[in-house]
Amino acid sequence: LTVHHLTEFDHRRIGILGSDLQTGDTARKVAALQVEMQSQGLAFNPADILHLGFPRPERVSQGGPMASKVFELAREFARRPRNDRPSAIVSIYDGLAYWFVIGLISVGCRVPEDVSIITYNETVLAQTSIVPLTTIGIAPEIMSKQIVELALEGLAAAEGPNRFVKHIEIEPRLAIRASVDRVGR
Repeated sequence: LTVHHLTEFDHRRIGILGSDLQTGDTARKVAALQVEMQSQGLAFNPADILHLGFPRPERVSQGGPMASKVFELAREFARRPRNDRPSAIVSIYDGLAYWFVIGLISVGCRVPEDVSIITYNETVLAQTSIVPLTTIGIAPEIMSKQIVELALEGLAAAEGPNRFVKHIEIEPRLAIRASVDRVGR
């Protein structure tokens, strides 16, 4: 879904912005992106990974040292010659993308004209960013509804002899906003 959307806008060199790329959810997302890029005929360049090296990206949204690191990484990225950087970045988490956009803009790099950004999770940060962020995620209203339904089912099952276990899968959606556009627009 992510890479397909970017290739529809002629992006061929796609970078990844992440925290601890070796473990957990981040590692799964990076692996899935690599597979998706290969299926679209794109080369994956390890030099296009913007790695922050800290394990809890959700804390970035609170500001502080982690947000400062993302901000500085964005400024360094923007200073690279255009032909020596990806035309699009996939951020593993909305909080990373939020501060990355601020860093880019602070040095005159325009989103999406100079670099497109797409992110995961569909949090309020994506919706309220200076440039509203295109996201892949589960709509908050769908997730909230599912949580309530599972809680009610779990309470009802708690009265019976069996432990309540239920596996669900919710298809992510692409929320198109202002952060992705055609290369060189």
